[in-house]
Amino acid sequence: MGGDGDRKMGILNLKINVDLKKAPDAAKMEKQAAGVVGATLTEMGLMMERAVKEETPLGATKLLRGSIFSEPRGTPIREVLVSSTQIYAPIVERGRQPGKFPPIGPIELWVRRKLGVDPGKSKGVAFVIARSIARKGTKGAAMFYKGFVRGRPTLERLANKIGGTIVAEWER
Repeated sequence: MGGDGDRKMGILNLKINVDLKKAPDAAKMEKQAAGVVGATLTEMGLMMERAVKEETPLGATKLLRGSIFSEPRGTPIREVLVSSTQIYAPIVERGRQPGKFPPIGPIELWVRRKLGVDPGKSKGVAFVIARSIARKGTKGAAMFYKGFVRGRPTLERLANKIGGTIVAEWER
C-alpha cells in the first residue's frame, strides 16, 4: 500500500480500573446528597413562604395571605416554588396600572369590611374607589419581593451549609 495507508496511526492506551465494591457506596452517597439538598430546599421554601405571608396585606377576606404556599418540585427535589393560588396575587404584588375599571364586587366587599360602610352606600363608595384606581392605578405591596429581600441572608446561609452537611452525611 502506498500513500496515507503506510503511516502509523497513533494509539492511545487507556486503562480503566473499576472497583465494583465501591459502586454501591457511590449510589448511596448520591442518594444522601440528594436528600440533603431536598431537605434544605424544602426548609428554604417554608422560610420564604413565612416571610412572604408576613409581608402580605390582609385585605377584606384574608384569603390572599392564606393562599401563599411553598411546593418542593422534582424527584429528587431540585427546586421549590413559592406562590399563591389567588388569581389577583400578581396585581397585589406589582400594583395596577391606570386604565380600565377594576371589578366593583371585590372593592364593595372591601368597603363594607374595612371601611365599615353600610351595604346601601357601599356600592357608591366602591364606584368612586374603582374610578380612582382606573385613573391613577395602585401601588403594589411587593410581598414576594420584600419577603425575598428579608429572607435572602438566611437563604444564603442555608445554601452555604449544604456541602458541609453532605460531607457529614457521608462520614456517618
